[in-house]
Amino acid sequence: VESRTVVKEGDTIQTDTEGSAMLVWFEDGTLVELGPNTHVVITTFQISPDQYEIEFKLLQGRVLNAVNKLRNPESRYQIVTPSVQLAVRGTQFAVDVQPDTTTTLVVHEGLVAAQQGDTEVDVPAGFYLQTSADGAIAAPAPINTGDQAVHGLYGDIQTFVEDLLPDAIREVEPSAAVPSTDLANPQASAPLENTTVSGQVENITAPLTNTLENVTAPVTTVVEATTATTSTIVTEATTATTQVTEAVTAVVDTVPLVGEEGLDVGQTVEDTTTATTETVTATVETTVGVVNEATNDLTETLTNLLNLSRR
Repeated sequence: VESRTVVKEGDTIQTDTEGSAMLVWFEDGTLVELGPNTHVVITTFQISPDQYEIEFKLLQGRVLNAVNKLRNPESRYQIVTPSVQLAVRGTQFAVDVQPDTTTTLVVHEGLVAAQQGDTEVDVPAGFYLQTSADGAIAAPAPINTGDQAVHGLYGDIQTFVEDLLPDAIREVEPSAAVPSTDLANPQASAPLENTTVSGQVENITAPLTNTLENVTAPVTTVVEATTATTSTIVTEATTATTQVTEAVTAVVDTVPLVGEEGLDVGQTVEDTTTATTETVTATVETTVGVVNEATNDLTETLTNLLNLSRR
């Protein structure tokens, strides 16, 4: 295949004597590197938002695998060689298949279950397993007891994980991914639940929460201060009205009830005082009403802000 080609179920991938290829399952960030002279057939590739099932046949050659831990126990990731079937749930391992179908497995991290017929063995990290051309499975053994071929394969997976894998994760783009069958995300995307991204989100959560909680006290203070100011305005306006009434009444008391032209001056002053008092009272009540309405609106707005900050 050409570089950045999107592959799918049923496709065959072959590399030449100097070639290599990188497969990326963008649903979970799994990476698979195919070495030179490698022949792979993708037999199953089914992905949904909750789980996936991936299986490919390794007919010949070498593959290096960095499989992220499967979040759903129903998910399946398998490699089938001519002599053994390998199932993983999140591990780093390498598999080599020779032209005579002899298969070698080395596990760098995690656990791989190897099965042939009714025989199944678990191969833990730091161990290797070999099968003969007739399919017989040897018991897993420590890698340091293996031959040169085992050591070479283990060296490849070490280099892949420690040196090449970080660069591959940074450099590979979504266009190089094996596509998702999820219609909501047909091109797939980089994993959003890895440690780095989760850590960044969690680090943001605390400052946001603290900031909203810190807003509570100032908002409460503003509401209380506004209420106090309104009460002061009402009190002062009422006092002013009372003082005006008392002053006018005092004037009325000093004016003769009947003037030179027979006018009822006292009544006229009283009527004027009453009208003035009513005008002042109406003005004060209007002012108080406006202030109270503004205060209620402000209180409601600030209360909504408080409720929002506590969610």
